[in-house]
Amino acid sequence: SSEVRVGIEELLNVTVTVENRGENSYNSRVILTYPAGLSYRKFTIQQGRIECNSLDSEDGLSQGMTDCTIDKPIFKSKTGASFIVSYGIETNSQLERKIFVTANATSGNQEHAPTSELYKKKSIDVKYSIFMTFESSLSYNNFTFGKNDLKKPVQKSVKVKYNFYLSVKIGLQSAKFLLTSTASLDYDKTQYIYFSTGSDNSPPVRRIEAEVEVYPEPDFTKEIVGGCLGGLAFLALLTAGLYKAGFFKSKYKQMINENAADGPSPGTDAGATLPE
Repeated sequence: SSEVRVGIEELLNVTVTVENRGENSYNSRVILTYPAGLSYRKFTIQQGRIECNSLDSEDGLSQGMTDCTIDKPIFKSKTGASFIVSYGIETNSQLERKIFVTANATSGNQEHAPTSELYKKKSIDVKYSIFMTFESSLSYNNFTFGKNDLKKPVQKSVKVKYNFYLSVKIGLQSAKFLLTSTASLDYDKTQYIYFSTGSDNSPPVRRIEAEVEVYPEPDFTKEIVGGCLGGLAFLALLTAGLYKAGFFKSKYKQMINENAADGPSPGTDAGATLPE
């Protein structure tokens, strides 16, 4: 494999090819090392008699090791062997930006040809998958004309959350319109890869709609003035009515008027005067 795509691929396949160009080789084997975070799954024979055993990293720091024997006991001259070792990739694996797999060929022979290439080291890029979902529900936002709230966040809920700010600049005191914008994902393509169930792994572009309404600031000056004048007029009419009904006349004056209307007391002369 040319790269590891965490969250998309489940296996990393390492293909090993060995060729004996010299004399017969005894107890030939290839030892592979692989980083922590990968786990041995299986080996698949393409050519030759191959047996493999593997030990994964136990502490998360040391490397795992796979030991494969080739045509045991004798790897004959002018023959070759080929096999694939598969390592599992967990979806929550935490790997470096690059990982390294090594292969070291050994045998029981005392000498090897000068042209022999016994050691290989392969670097493999690591990318992490990105999954995204969009919610395209219509949102509603309102603004007051003449106020300093003409910038409000319009927020959409997606797995990769974001905010963008809407600046309203119109000459009308009231308006209602539909704001349409697009949202796409930009990311470091050297470290991440967008995953889609379709054939194209390009990140999607989605349309976002928001209903925006601008309304005038309420002005209650006329209502307040009208209410005050109406209250004063009502108070004047109420006062006049109470005055006509005699509500404000003196009680003492009313008693004098009532006594005068009743005349002199019995047993007294109406024309008599009191002695000095």
